Amino acid sequence: MGELIRGLFFIVFGLYALLAERMGWGKLSLPQELIYALGGILCAYGLYRVYRGIKQLFF
Repeated sequence: MGELIRGLFFIVFGLYALLAERMGWGKLSLPQELIYALGGILCAYGLYRVYRGIKQLFF
């Protein structure tokens, strides 16, 4: 269960990095390319954690 929760946190943080400036939630003081890379990596790692959590629970 912990894998799923951690994976969801990583996905949420990745989406925040990708969407914060567009939605008016705040501005990150990093270059835009680095923000996109960081957001993509966080989302991908979150999906991996969710996959591992589902695999451990059900298979």
